[in-house]
Amino acid sequence: MSSPEFEQEQSRKLADIGAELRRAREQQGKSLEDIAAKTLIQQRMLKAIEAGKLEQLPEPVYVKGFIRRYADALALNGTKLADLFPVSAAFAPSKEQLKAQPPIAVDSLRPVHLWLLYVVVIIAAVSGLSYYLSRDPNPSDSAPSVSTPEPSEVEAPPPPEPTPPPPVQEAPVEVVLTFNEDSWAAFTLDGRADFEGIVSAGETRTLTGQTQIEVVVGNAGGVLAAVNNQAAAPMGSAGTIAELVATPP
Repeated sequence: MSSPEFEQEQSRKLADIGAELRRAREQQGKSLEDIAAKTLIQQRMLKAIEAGKLEQLPEPVYVKGFIRRYADALALNGTKLADLFPVSAAFAPSKEQLKAQPPIAVDSLRPVHLWLLYVVVIIAAVSGLSYYLSRDPNPSDSAPSVSTPEPSEVEAPPPPEPTPPPPVQEAPVEVVLTFNEDSWAAFTLDGRADFEGIVSAGETRTLTGQTQIEVVVGNAGGVLAAVNNQAAAPMGSAGTIAELVATPP
């Protein structure tokens, strides 16, 4: 646990860093909404960083990552500025602390693969309805009413060709994440925010996209990533923040 003196030092450094970020943002004519859309960080947390409100932010290791992403969005040296924020070397959040931390919610969006599934179901339904309507509901209505031909003279109509189901298009980009430890994570699929929050140990997340998948995790050593069916590998060292950008092979 950090001492009161260390927490005061963190608050002071955060206030200095936040003031510098706010000045740079205002000089560039950018709003907090612009920064939130680019970094996937909620506006209330960006406001807390600018105001130096450490008590309104998550664990310091995540704050350090937020500072770097905020600075990078302003074309500043994010790594250098984030290094000014002190993080206790003894910090090692327990599973209870991680689970108690409220998830960082983003706008609810459906994954791309669900939309592809919806399209396939709709196409299959339309194809089945077309086949049903194309069949003659009452073949006897077309037979002559005066005389009935012999069974041998009646030519059986050829059976309708079955409509093949539409092929399921595989997503060009796929990332499979295996969480061996609890970790904060944020996913962006084809430029749209998909998830941001805490993922528990033992969970597996499969992400699919058409052009690009971006992944940011707060405990890189506890997360394995497999990109486009390649062998899974840790995203980084334990307790560090790591980013991954996957594109079609």
